[in-house]
Amino acid sequence: MSTRGLVGIKLGDNRVLFVYNHSDSYPSWLGKRIYEQVRKIKTEQDAEDFKDDIASGRFTGYDDQFESDENFSGFDSSDYLFYEYIYIIDFRKRTWSAYKHDYKNKRYIPYFIHHICFKEALSFRAERN
Repeated sequence: MSTRGLVGIKLGDNRVLFVYNHSDSYPSWLGKRIYEQVRKIKTEQDAEDFKDDIASGRFTGYDDQFESDENFSGFDSSDYLFYEYIYIIDFRKRTWSAYKHDYKNKRYIPYFIHHICFKEALSFRAERN
């Protein structure tokens, strides 16, 4: 069985564009790939290129996408097992965070991964919540 997940781009006004990732969505693989890509961002153009790679599906290999709000209220609650991990990148605030599904309560909770923020030079640094 695949570890499915989503990579989201914060659009503003509480909306997120999500792109599907079919397998290896756990933090030690997809989370690490996002972290490594974020660490490479040095300019605004690097950030735009990464955003385009996510939105187009080049980053995940899938172009299935949909919009929801950042509280995941647009998700079909009958299919709560479908996405095990969710990553949301806010290029405007220069942060990203991860969520894991809480199977017992059928909701998404912030994951142990650090919230990441851009440094002044547009690179990222890890920060704890």
